[in-house]
Amino acid sequence: TNELCKNLLNNKYLKGEEEINSKNEEELKNTIEKRLTSFGSKFEDVKREYPISGLGGISDFLVDGLPYEVKLQKATFHDVGQLLAYLICLNQKEGTLIAPEFNSGAEFFVEELKAKYDIKMNLIHSNQFD
Repeated sequence: TNELCKNLLNNKYLKGEEEINSKNEEELKNTIEKRLTSFGSKFEDVKREYPISGLGGISDFLVDGLPYEVKLQKATFHDVGQLLAYLICLNQKEGTLIAPEFNSGAEFFVEELKAKYDIKMNLIHSNQFD
């Protein structure tokens, strides 16, 4: 995942306080997909909009079997919970949440999951890759 942090976004994801809409989300996902599948990427299997069996949910990406969820707004504990549900259904112990910011509830939940259940959630700040 450190590879992802380094290579995901060399360009800007979000521009200032620009209105958030589905077009921006699509552009963001397109950029992430290009980084994940670019030549030289260590990732072998990248699936976009992967349905999570049993939940009726869709993970934005499934990367080498691990779910990646993308948010355009500040991520909350609800977003961490969504990713946790995907991890449980996929029988995985690691996932990645990409957002411009994470509120204290999201960060606390991630720390608790790591400390108590050995579940690793990578929090990647999308806007730090300007």
